[in-house]
Amino acid sequence: MKITYCCNFVNHHIEVFLFELFAIFKENFTVIVTMALPEEQRNLGYDEMNIKYPFIIKSYENKEAEKKAFKLAIESEVVIFGIIIEDIIKERRNKINFIISERFLKQTYLKLLHPLYVLKILKRHGFRKNKNSFLLSASAFAAFDFSLLRLYKNRAYKFGYFPEVKNYNLESLFLRKINPKPKILWCSRYLKLKHPEKVIELAEQLLQKGMEFEINMVGSGPLETKIKTLIAKKQLTDYIKLQGAVSYHEVRSFMEEANIFIFTSNRNEGWGAVVNEAMGSGCAVIAYHLIGSVPFLLHHDNNGLIYRHDKELLDYTIKCLQDADYCKKLGFNALKTITEVWNGKKAAKNFIKLLEGKLNNQKDSITEGPCSKAPRIRHDWFLKTKGNIEGIKEN
Repeated sequence: MKITYCCNFVNHHIEVFLFELFAIFKENFTVIVTMALPEEQRNLGYDEMNIKYPFIIKSYENKEAEKKAFKLAIESEVVIFGIIIEDIIKERRNKINFIISERFLKQTYLKLLHPLYVLKILKRHGFRKNKNSFLLSASAFAAFDFSLLRLYKNRAYKFGYFPEVKNYNLESLFLRKINPKPKILWCSRYLKLKHPEKVIELAEQLLQKGMEFEINMVGSGPLETKIKTLIAKKQLTDYIKLQGAVSYHEVRSFMEEANIFIFTSNRNEGWGAVVNEAMGSGCAVIAYHLIGSVPFLLHHDNNGLIYRHDKELLDYTIKCLQDADYCKKLGFNALKTITEVWNGKKAAKNFIKLLEGKLNNQKDSITEGPCSKAPRIRHDWFLKTKGNIEGIKEN
């Protein structure tokens, strides 16, 4: 049986998953990439994985490679689409397809009132009548969004991105987190949807409450100068350090020393792989409830904290600053979640189990983590329940 994975380019968020599939299927597994690694990722220290593995076909190199990739994708018994390639999908209407997708109604549900937009989604996912096509939801809210167009009914499964999982000596890791002042980390692009200004607002409020802390902000982007100016204006330069853009290896170093990781993106954040990385580095993660990965990865007050508004962000941060044992417990449980459930090896193992079930017409048997059934989570329902998704109707 031939299995093919299609994507724009391979990065470290999916590398382990792909390598594990190759280890199982050997020469029967192929990855098709449609573009070279972008300059931005290369500058951040990303490995050029398109040339790293023998199972990758670079369809962008020449016409011959493109033709070979197209033929393979059509003929393979199973294709996993990390990106939608419409010409290939048209030819696979009755074959087994797995489509990895974030939610498509990130900004607003009002997009459903635009006929051309709806037609575009239906065209890209128009094989919905094919009962052998399944959604791998790279957002906790994707299954609900697609259900509004009657897409993937009873055929949506949890998925996401799976950065490297490090095998830490736990004692050594948590010793690194013993700091003179508790360390708070924010790591992202300086974009409007990431809301870096909330870090400054939080710092002001923490100082008013008499809290001791230091904040590192890692990243770059259009709003970086504005944030730097705002920090100076608010006289917070002793409390907030801008570290600029660093490699993802250096990001992990910051996470390994941080006690608290705050993630302030809005609902436009499709997944947010830094949540995986921060959890996998033993941080107590405090994240906004509409970020795509949050309902899947975080269990409120157990392995992280889910905030719905700025007051909760402040309250939860203070709770972690005041109670070091509680903060450590959240970080320990977060690390356990990543090492035991949400990682590339587990995702590959669960995917094989899911695939075998489909091939043998068996009932779904995976109960948690990647490839378990994805519930239909409305964002307003999730807000009211404070992150408890137990009992939500499955898609």
